Amino acid sequence: MAKPLHEPLPSSSIARLLDRTAAARATAPPSSAPLVLHAATSSTRPDDVPQPLARVDETPACTKREFTLCSHTDDVFSQLADIYRRTTRTRLSNSHVMRALLRGVAHCLDGLELEAHKQLVPQKLPSNARGRQEERARFEERLARVLIAGIRAASSDEDHDPILAASGESPQIPRQ
Repeated sequence: MAKPLHEPLPSSSIARLLDRTAAARATAPPSSAPLVLHAATSSTRPDDVPQPLARVDETPACTKREFTLCSHTDDVFSQLADIYRRTTRTRLSNSHVMRALLRGVAHCLDGLELEAHKQLVPQKLPSNARGRQEERARFEERLARVLIAGIRAASSDEDHDPILAASGESPQIPRQ
């Protein structure tokens, strides 16, 4: 068992890593008080009070995620992004495309869940080891078929679509 310390811990960053109260503060939920950034002052006089610059939003606007794509799915995602870049004539990022894709799928979640319960059973996740590409491809293809069926099921129930109802848009895409 470790011996208790008789002298205070040094203030180095390594020592702070071992400080339980610092760890508790770091993992605690954020306080309701807004955080304020202060400008640095070049003077050391005590009457120079730093002025607030801006309030810091406590909730991040975006969550950063990473995905690993095989060459085929990367090609498909790149083609989708290129379609939207060409048609919008913008420098659309991959994040824009992914967010749009997920917004489009969001209105289908009920249909997706229904189809998943109909067509999928509990199973073992395929290994990511070399030589298991075929097994992973078959597994992902089954998921893709269920995704397509769920989107089709949701599209037959477009009258209850909260996204389209809020925007007032028609689900049909006009042909030119």
